[in-house]
Amino acid sequence: MLKLFKIARLFLHLLFGVVLIVVHAFLFRRNASNPLFQQAVQHWYHKACHLVGLQIKVQGMVAKGPVLLVANHISWLDIPLMASLCNPRFLSKSEVRRWPLIGWAAEKLNTLFIVRGKRTAAEAVSGAIAEGLEQGDRILIFPEGTTTTGENVGFLYPRLFGAAIATESWVQPVVIHYQDSNSHGHSSERVPYIGDQTLLGNLWALLGSQDLVAHVYYLEPVDSADAARKALAMNIQNSMQQCLAQSQAHH
Repeated sequence: MLKLFKIARLFLHLLFGVVLIVVHAFLFRRNASNPLFQQAVQHWYHKACHLVGLQIKVQGMVAKGPVLLVANHISWLDIPLMASLCNPRFLSKSEVRRWPLIGWAAEKLNTLFIVRGKRTAAEAVSGAIAEGLEQGDRILIFPEGTTTTGENVGFLYPRLFGAAIATESWVQPVVIHYQDSNSHGHSSERVPYIGDQTLLGNLWALLGSQDLVAHVYYLEPVDSADAARKALAMNIQNSMQQCLAQSQAHH
């Protein structure tokens, strides 16, 4: 019964989010870069994290100014988590656009969508990322390309770093590590949204987590000027893996 109550509260919160977007985007004609709109959305995401019982512990600080944030990807929960902390623009797979309400909201919040497996689409997104960086945006990507168990940092696709290199922007690695008291290892087994799981099935498992904590680490920003894509991606992957291993060893 407690899980059903939590799901009902989340559904109402989702509806409130729709109203929030309608009011700001249509009634007040504010775009996603408007400070009042951003503050309201960030608060909404923070409340969503609270409703699923997530505690958030942060080390380091997000870089100021235009920056490409690069994070490991474990779950749909990564998005409200990071949005509640630094409210970046997200790069997301095109399938999300078709999700009920969530896809519409993501579009209104200026999300960049990518069609996986199509080189021309990736190039178009790189162009959009570069344009956003030149306009001073903070953009977050998950260059593993898919969700993982969170036990390791997967391969980072180098082509997604091209926009940062082209604009000589800073790249800041971000490491996400979920932990709860239900799991046998050092990482949560309930949070990862992988395999054939449905969104509702994953949410149901997640809501059964005890003492759920997200450890978020902002690593030192990296200057991408004159860097090679493959070398930059590999170096960042190694630093993220090292940070994740240290977090697993200490928690």
